[in-house]
Amino acid sequence: MNKILLLDKVAKAAADLLHEHADFEIDMQNNLTREQKLSIIDQYQAIVIRSATFFDKNFIDKASNLKLIVRAGERTDKIDKKAVSFSSYCCQYSRSSNQLCCDCG
Repeated sequence: MNKILLLDKVAKAAADLLHEHADFEIDMQNNLTREQKLSIIDQYQAIVIRSATFFDKNFIDKASNLKLIVRAGERTDKIDKKAVSFSSYCCQYSRSSNQLCCDCG
């Protein structure tokens, strides 16, 4: 089963929507330190972040199972796009914090 990590107080409605459309294991984690996030990231196939997490090369190096990075918000300013460009990750953002973006196309 695919596991999705929701960080930074992503709305519970996002988790509910994911459960409605697919069989994912959702893990909502708020208030984790950067070190705690880095220590668990390898357990997930997808991550949804907001403004409290900067997804950089350190995360990429630790995220051995990750396939998708989603920034809940208007921009991808919290994702190191240069570091991600050297990886095989799909990187998306939602056009508003109330939407989920699940399209890698």
